[in-house]
Amino acid sequence: MKRIARPASLALLLACSLPALADTILVDFDAVTKNARVNEFYNGGTDSLGAAGTGLGVEFFDFVTANSPAAPSQPRYVYNATGHSLINVDAGFSAFAFAYGTMAPATLSVFSGLNGTGTLLGSQTVDGHAGSFGLAAVDFSGVGRSVMLASLPNYAGLDDLRFTMASPVPEPAGWVMLLAGVGALGALKRRSEPLFK
Repeated sequence: MKRIARPASLALLLACSLPALADTILVDFDAVTKNARVNEFYNGGTDSLGAAGTGLGVEFFDFVTANSPAAPSQPRYVYNATGHSLINVDAGFSAFAFAYGTMAPATLSVFSGLNGTGTLLGSQTVDGHAGSFGLAAVDFSGVGRSVMLASLPNYAGLDDLRFTMASPVPEPAGWVMLLAGVGALGALKRRSEPLFK
């Protein structure tokens, strides 16, 4: 029993000392007021009609909510109210996927800076699914901080946005815990081996 308990406790100690893995944020628009601009709703603020949202760190420009029985998560989705709508994710993300419905081609582009600035990291053009929603993703490498949707006004809808957040840089306390865990593993390993073979 002692032989099993020691490796299990060492594995648990090491796992607890590792930095957290990247999180995925899902934005489904169902809590935003119908016919409202999303604005700061997912950034700890409100939509254009005053409903308070959650602090996910995502802000929207020129996206308006609407209801659709075809939306993947009922009842709401968003459409672009102008030719260019924008999403900012200040913390950065390493992957972006979405559900879409369009009546004309629409292009989603990921940029390294906020407000569609910096380097263009990748883009995806989608078309179709006027009566239903399809699934797509923008392939890119690096850390994105904004997404721009370009299409005819009111002709492209999005739902179920998934942002895989960029891995955070561990704080010094996280590194200290990691090193302490590795050191403890080494000490226990050394202690369990006989001095002379």
